[in-house]
Amino acid sequence: MNHLPADGFFMSPDPVIPPFEQAYILNKKLIDKANTLSDPVITVGGQAIQYWVAYYRELYRDALPDARLVTSVDVDYAARRHDVAAIAAALGVDPNMNGQGQPPSLARFALVDLKTQQIKNVDGRFFADPDSPERPNTVDVIDFPSGFSYKDFSGDRLQLNTERFMIEQDSATSAESHELIRVINPIACIRARLSNLSDLKRNPAIEVARIKAMMLPVVYFLLEKFDAVTDPADEAERCPVRFREMKAYLDEFFRISMQETNIRVQVEHNISLHLILEQLAAVFEAEPESYFVPQAFWTKELPIKAAALKNNVARIGRDKQRRAEQQRQKEMRGNKK
Repeated sequence: MNHLPADGFFMSPDPVIPPFEQAYILNKKLIDKANTLSDPVITVGGQAIQYWVAYYRELYRDALPDARLVTSVDVDYAARRHDVAAIAAALGVDPNMNGQGQPPSLARFALVDLKTQQIKNVDGRFFADPDSPERPNTVDVIDFPSGFSYKDFSGDRLQLNTERFMIEQDSATSAESHELIRVINPIACIRARLSNLSDLKRNPAIEVARIKAMMLPVVYFLLEKFDAVTDPADEAERCPVRFREMKAYLDEFFRISMQETNIRVQVEHNISLHLILEQLAAVFEAEPESYFVPQAFWTKELPIKAAALKNNVARIGRDKQRRAEQQRQKEMRGNKK
């Protein structure tokens, strides 16, 4: 299946370019100028959520997530401070560095054309805030999203947490991606949203909707990773992909899901991440000949992991109910005095 969202997929007659189409166009500009960058520029935030919703849109069938909850207006990038000027130049805007501001923000750009000093536009359609069309949209450059650190976006962990941001080619000579222009993957999206709930206390309705919107992408993202595993018996394979390499993504998802703070978030907001592991096991059981994965992986390891996660959530949930009941009884005794 070709997941690439073609340019026409986003086209809207509205004079204000829809937010995700804005992010798509901006990333095309960054891909064209990627040779001016030193380090990765990574799409994060709500635009990363919407990227994966669009990427797997056909698999949602008639159950696409509510766009009002999963789409952000502004565009967020994680990058390094020394690349801020190059990012602004690639987008054709004025860099506004956050010299005295609090981390994680490094810079904020208003999408105003450097030459005309008017809101940037493409063919008469504007990079504006859809709710306030007279205002330019903004790009926020941060060092890393909530729940992450610099180390998560370097070396092997860059590959573990991000993928190339893919676009449709304009011509035979244009690039559909670049190694430095990336987007956090669906697993990392869930990690960031869990942190937004536990650490930043963000709007639960939005954050929970975004986590649940990513559950289907996580399943198919992991299936694609395991589908890339080559036949271990094929000694002629020039570029072998080992099961253990791809299993690192599954292990990362399980690690995140099992963290106590994230277990408590799952309890608090009725999030069932164990269903992802159960769905993977079901697919492997139904199509064992389609993947080069050990049988014990889907008959034993995945069910054990799914049960462990489900049981942990249930245990914390029971503990929460017990403490709530104890508090209620205590208050009742106090009222009788």
